[in-house]
Amino acid sequence: MNFRYDPEKTVQAVALFLKMHIAPMEYMKLIKLLYMADRMALNQMEETITGDMYVSMDRGPVLSKVYDLISHGPRYDKENPWFKHISAPENYCVKLLTDPGTEELCEEEEDIIKGAHDNFGHVDVWRLSELTHFFPEWKNPYGSAIPIRIEDILRELGRDVEAVQRNIQKENYLDMLLGNWEENGFKFLFSSFVQDKKIQGKETRRFGNLPVRKKSRVSCHPQLFVLYTDFRVQFSIYMEDKKNDFRTQTDDWGTF
Repeated sequence: MNFRYDPEKTVQAVALFLKMHIAPMEYMKLIKLLYMADRMALNQMEETITGDMYVSMDRGPVLSKVYDLISHGPRYDKENPWFKHISAPENYCVKLLTDPGTEELCEEEEDIIKGAHDNFGHVDVWRLSELTHFFPEWKNPYGSAIPIRIEDILRELGRDVEAVQRNIQKENYLDMLLGNWEENGFKFLFSSFVQDKKIQGKETRRFGNLPVRKKSRVSCHPQLFVLYTDFRVQFSIYMEDKKNDFRTQTDDWGTF
């Protein structure tokens, strides 16, 4: 089981940590805090914030992509937004260059990041490294690197791996539908459907106007998750009622 690495959400999470920390942060501490936040998100939301992959290294769990960005710079990923917003390491620290905002992070993800910093941001970097050795999924690599699987983390968290996989498949399916609608210019139909149902979106935004992103993760938007169970039936009926008005065929929308 793997998630898709999200460069925008990753850099926004990093920026949020750095803004709360105020001073430049040791990049080893940053990586540990990111891992803790991803682990918390996996437990609470059945997904991670960054979508990164993890490995056990001598100093504890490491986010593989983030480690490469810090260690190798833009050599292998010049277009990554990381380099626009996060400095190159200096004295083993990184700092915020420009603020990328938090548009891609949902409210729950922001709370998780803030909680990780409130609880562990003040801890000495070497002590924090030692603490991460107590995560059961971390294995001593003795100078090497051992992959940490999402399934391993879920089991150590006491979660039903198969149930989580099924939920992720549902979310991915709905994400795919939303992405297809956006690409085909049909977003206004879904917006109309949601507004007719009087469903509210995150914070003060109407859900019908919520930007549809390539990774819009349903768990960040509980209204969507609730809607999913009878979504196919409701939306099919809605489309049947509206198809003459919009002069479109239900076949254009795929199988519901």
